[in-house]
Amino acid sequence: MDESNRAENEYPTRLRQQKQRRTEVEPNPGQTNSTTPIDPNPASASASKSAFTLAFTSASASDSASISASASESGSRGTYNTRLTSRQKADKILRWMHQEYRWTIKDLIRSMVFDDPERLYDPTAHARSGKLIEAIWGETDILQKLQEHPSFQKMPEQAPPLNIYCGELTALEVTPSFGPYNQLLEFDSLNLSHIHQDIKRLAPRLLSLLQSLTAPIRQRTDQADRQSESLEGRFIILFSILCFTRRRNTCSNLPKLFGLYFQSMGVKRRVLQVLAGMGICETYHTINKLNESIAANGLNHLATAGSRPDAIIVYDNFDYQEQVRHQRVGDHGDLKSVTSGKVIYGRHLPLTGLRQDMLHEEVPLRLKDVLMAAGNSYDDIQKQVRVFLTIY
Repeated sequence: MDESNRAENEYPTRLRQQKQRRTEVEPNPGQTNSTTPIDPNPASASASKSAFTLAFTSASASDSASISASASESGSRGTYNTRLTSRQKADKILRWMHQEYRWTIKDLIRSMVFDDPERLYDPTAHARSGKLIEAIWGETDILQKLQEHPSFQKMPEQAPPLNIYCGELTALEVTPSFGPYNQLLEFDSLNLSHIHQDIKRLAPRLLSLLQSLTAPIRQRTDQADRQSESLEGRFIILFSILCFTRRRNTCSNLPKLFGLYFQSMGVKRRVLQVLAGMGICETYHTINKLNESIAANGLNHLATAGSRPDAIIVYDNFDYQEQVRHQRVGDHGDLKSVTSGKVIYGRHLPLTGLRQDMLHEEVPLRLKDVLMAAGNSYDDIQKQVRVFLTIY
């Protein structure tokens, strides 16, 4: 029934095409072609007519076949349904792909990346790969959703995009350790464990990448690990170099503290310049300017510190004789009188300070009371002070 209905529908189309071709090929009865001679032989004319009829019939048959193919193709093409949601469309496409070709999403992506198209003007594998990268890595919400999946954590070889590493460094650059220089923070007060905890909390992916890169190539099972010391200091140096290189003016806390510490330990200028070239510390001239700034701030603070009621000033006078090794050209050695002092803030002094009327002569002060006082007992603080004095 389908074939007969299709033939009935195509019959008027074939008649119109035959009539059009007959008018284009056959001349009018009153006109003659001057370039084509008229064959007086009726047999040859009838042969030509039969050949023309055969050619026209074959052409009509081919046209009918092409029309039938186009009709069948248009009949199999689905219509666009706007009432389906995006989830329904995705389920329908994935179901059709699995039922028709037994393909998964992995097979589809692999074919898009590696297989070039058969037709000439279809997108190449390179172009399809670019569209695939833009669809996944170009959308932040898609990438964050993929990172929340448990399978993402099971693939350590998968490298996150560059903006994730930059975001972790940006979060680390506002911390007190890696941020701007703080004059109140001293090198001896740095706690490497706390700094390493900040790195693990704010830059976990970048830290994991560095740990994977610095892992030993050979893992020995027949003997103990030689590298028993902690690697926290090395990772802190690496992150300090990264932050200092990205933001030289606002992430200079650790490099300046390193430079001040090296100079106070007597490190030479050339060594400081080498370390500055590696990004570990600041340059020699910057450290000198920093020392001058610290000295100026100390003088300004000393002018106001002496007027505090809880301040205790301890000073000592000593003489200094310059010898031959201290002399310069035109400057001979002489005796210099120097006064050194220190300002201490008392913790238990009254706000009004110590006065003479606070001294009660009738209250005895024995040596035992001084030695057994709470501040003079050998406790943990005294132990730390003793260790500090022993080391330095």
